[in-house]
Amino acid sequence: MDCCGRPLEFKKLPELLIPAWRSYKPRVAVCPVCKTYYEKKPYRKTGYKQQGNILFCTFDGDGVEWARVDHPIHNGSSPDSGDGQVEYELVPYCAMCENKPISPGQPIDAKMWVDEL
Repeated sequence: MDCCGRPLEFKKLPELLIPAWRSYKPRVAVCPVCKTYYEKKPYRKTGYKQQGNILFCTFDGDGVEWARVDHPIHNGSSPDSGDGQVEYELVPYCAMCENKPISPGQPIDAKMWVDEL
């Protein structure tokens, strides 16, 4: 992707900012000329451009929608069990050119979740 006639350099955010269990792990870039913020999913060539407080799809210009992905917390005494706690994540997607993210998402191991906080 380009902005202001220059290629954007997308970078992965540090894992300290995005826990391993998250579904959305964007690559981010800022245009060196106009300072516009962009983000994209690792497997897509197009992404999202921020205008004000809204993200727009760089492919078709539509505003992105947000899907809630539920991550069950496995904190029970037996493997893959828990007491019903859930961590919620909002994941952006373009309704015109992407599938809506599915829920539930990846379960969270309670020990891993506490260690990341």
